[in-house]
Amino acid sequence: MTKGALLDELASAIGFKKLEISNALNNLAEIGTREVKKCGKFNLPGLCPITATPLSLTTIEAHRKVWELRQKLKLLREKAQALERMIRSEQEFLGALRVESVVFRCPMEQPDNSSGTSGAWSTTAGGAACTASH
Repeated sequence: MTKGALLDELASAIGFKKLEISNALNNLAEIGTREVKKCGKFNLPGLCPITATPLSLTTIEAHRKVWELRQKLKLLREKAQALERMIRSEQEFLGALRVESVVFRCPMEQPDNSSGTSGAWSTTAGGAACTASH
């Protein structure tokens, strides 16, 4: 039964206005809430008792443990994402180094094994330069 239906029934049975009955029900709800918070129970004479059942300690501990595990999982996810970003940037850096540090052979000369130098390109700050004399 909704509150409006209850107000209609009481108004027709008692003969009061719906507003007066609504105020009375609201006051009854406030008193009941206050008593349940204070004492843990409230009795509506002739109708029913209302008792508050507190959460058991094990339930509270279980909720706390679940919350802690969720916080740890959140922290681990953040660390994993940071590591992934670091690995990606490191792989990009190493890939760029591999492209820049390729050593080329001089196309004009065959390597001479008798002398100490071969006709290899050497990498310098300005770029690659051929060490062979032509």
